Amino acid sequence: MGAPAALLLDEGDLGPVEDLLRSLGIEVLRRSGAEARRPAPRPTRLLITSGNITFALPTLEVGTGTPEFQPVWICIHNQDFLPLRARLRAQGVQYLVQRALDRGSLRRFLAQLLYEGPERRSAQRLALGGTVRLRAGGYGGNANLIDLTANGCALRVNAPIQPGTLSRAVLPASLGSGEELSLEGRVARCQPEDGGYVVVLDLENSTDHALRRLRVLTDGQQIGSRVTPLAAAAPEADARAGAERRTSERRAYEVPVRPVGTGRDWGPDLALGRDLSTTGVRIVGGDGLTPGMTLRLALYGGDGDAPFMLDARVIRDEGPAGTALAFEKLTPETHERLAQLCESLPEIDSLEGEEASAGRVVVSKVLTRSAS
Repeated sequence: MGAPAALLLDEGDLGPVEDLLRSLGIEVLRRSGAEARRPAPRPTRLLITSGNITFALPTLEVGTGTPEFQPVWICIHNQDFLPLRARLRAQGVQYLVQRALDRGSLRRFLAQLLYEGPERRSAQRLALGGTVRLRAGGYGGNANLIDLTANGCALRVNAPIQPGTLSRAVLPASLGSGEELSLEGRVARCQPEDGGYVVVLDLENSTDHALRRLRVLTDGQQIGSRVTPLAAAAPEADARAGAERRTSERRAYEVPVRPVGTGRDWGPDLALGRDLSTTGVRIVGGDGLTPGMTLRLALYGGDGDAPFMLDARVIRDEGPAGTALAFEKLTPETHERLAQLCESLPEIDSLEGEEASAGRVVVSKVLTRSAS
């Protein structure tokens, strides 16, 4: 047998995925159990593994005439947490898909990966599935989420909606963010399909905070998302010259953040932090953070270490890239402990492209206090 278009390696649980691929006209080779651990021909399009088979991948033999490019690797799993993502990235997995993803959404996701036509989109589209609350003109009710990008979404509705109509779509907390996400924009186009209508929304009128949360989801930063792109580009290095260039090494850093000292109730933690260094951190998703605002952070190290506190000030709004914070009032002891924390955190790598970058992950919390 020559190289299959798709190779499935599993413990006996990928039968439905095999059926979906065959319904798309894709040649599939599936091996389960002990057979999944024996050498197999390298596929030309998709490599799909499940559970622990992912970490015991057999030798993939390259036959005569097999294209040199690597297939897209998908892991189907029932868990999602940072150490698992780190291991999957280290293996070379490009997508983590939760078993909870419904059949229709999984089929659309696979079809998107396989499509190579002239209209193939460059933007990351996630077929997450789920029900969205939609209000657009005279239409008000539920809609089925087809797919989602960083600036738009496609929905299936039961009545036509005029292009240009202002809209508001509310994504459910079950998509992985832990809370609903309200997105505003307008209808870009509407067309009939399968007895209903497909509506594409341009989310241009959404708040900066909403778009940042959406970016967290589509970039694969949200734990619990039904489809996670593991091979998304790492945060860009700080290329600014002069005084703005950092002199200390930075680490990728996931952190829940709550602004303080503003006289308003911010509710639960709101933001993700990245690029931790001994001088500051960049956070994504902090709605309403403005230059000059002060924060109080509690950083948590490993091995049950007690947290230590840091003061920080908002110094710059970097748009979709986030908000830059600078640490203040660091004592020599605190600076040394922060440096040790940066050095000791587990490494997370981006393995896509020639300029792979390493980072670190840590947990922290922002404590409320009065503005200075």
